[in-house]
Amino acid sequence: FGDTCLPVVYAPTWASPSMRFEFGQIGSQTCITLWRNHQSNLDLQLKRSFDLVLASCALVLLTPLLLLIALAIRLTSPGPILFRQDRYGLDGQRFKINKFRTMTVLEAGDRSGLVQASRNDRRVTPLGRLLRRWSLDELPQLFNVLEGSMSLVGPRPHAVDHNEQYRQLIPGYMQRHLFKPGITGLAQVEGLRGETATMDAMAQRVEKDLLYQRNWSLAVDVKILLLTLLRIRSPMAY
Repeated sequence: FGDTCLPVVYAPTWASPSMRFEFGQIGSQTCITLWRNHQSNLDLQLKRSFDLVLASCALVLLTPLLLLIALAIRLTSPGPILFRQDRYGLDGQRFKINKFRTMTVLEAGDRSGLVQASRNDRRVTPLGRLLRRWSLDELPQLFNVLEGSMSLVGPRPHAVDHNEQYRQLIPGYMQRHLFKPGITGLAQVEGLRGETATMDAMAQRVEKDLLYQRNWSLAVDVKILLLTLLRIRSPMAY
């Protein structure tokens, strides 16, 4: 292609809108970066400090509500108050996510054939349906934020079995784990929460997660948190 007087443009069919093509050098070798975390050490410290301050304040303010929900779960259905399940976090490392128990079952995250909650799912308790509709089952994840396995804002962590399925089907899926998973995220405030019944629905969610990572700033996190509060009730949360 260098033996021509015309401009040469390469348009790769495999390119994704979430990629950011950057050139660099390793020795004398020119390299092209397709995906990477663009946060500096200062950005990471800023986001972590933001998480710690807000999560601590939220836990202090919400303690009465947390105790009330815990008591209601204990009185209305047999089983533990908290549901803990393996998820993939930063750099693909496993961690235990905390949620209020909303189902009659306690399924392991890496169990083969794990089924997402769907509309009128018989596994969901009456109280659990209310908690899910208002996202109250997610509140114990504030403890995950304090321990450092999650952030307030980031890609939502999926069950391990679902990760293993989708990573083989959606290009760039595992790139979501360049950021800590979040209690809320860009995909959630833009209506892509709840059941992902089709491959296209999951692909759209992943696209939003990667877009968030590419355009991250503390102002973006603040905006997503405010939108989360405004849209906390969701008809798509089953």
